[in-house]
Amino acid sequence: MFPPGGTGIAGFNGCGKSTLLKLAAGGRTPETGLVGRNGSTCFCRQECDVPPPELTEQLAATDFRACEIRCRFGLEAGWGECWESLSFGERKRARPGCAFYAEPDILCLDEPTNWTEGRSQQEIELQNRGRIRELEKTELRRMKQELLHRLTRERWDIRDGILKTGYRE
Repeated sequence: MFPPGGTGIAGFNGCGKSTLLKLAAGGRTPETGLVGRNGSTCFCRQECDVPPPELTEQLAATDFRACEIRCRFGLEAGWGECWESLSFGERKRARPGCAFYAEPDILCLDEPTNWTEGRSQQEIELQNRGRIRELEKTELRRMKQELLHRLTRERWDIRDGILKTGYRE
């Protein structure tokens, strides 16, 4: 059970962080056992080869919140049609912008600040503060500990195939 307020999942490459997030968001089925979810989920994957499914809706929306998120993350009209020509940084900004727009009960962000500039990292932090529950995953080598501390209330570690939960550093 993930606690309210954000959980950071840390560990080395290949230890299972992304798999855990996919299981939590319903994007993967466990080989054994069950995974229960309360409410809607959104998995914001780190790969940027295809546009996020919410992109067209987010770019077409005219409500204040949608416009504010587009402005904060620098999303521009027409990105859905020209996705292949966007820079990696533009694609990377679109993912969390769309995920926050979707407003799921549980938001799983897979490496949301890797390869993003300072402004996008700040927006992810600001958007995260207002959420009820979300999951965040990061690799210790790529994100400063203070940012993980600001984004989450609790941190979990995966080491040697064992998940250590429920602590703050």
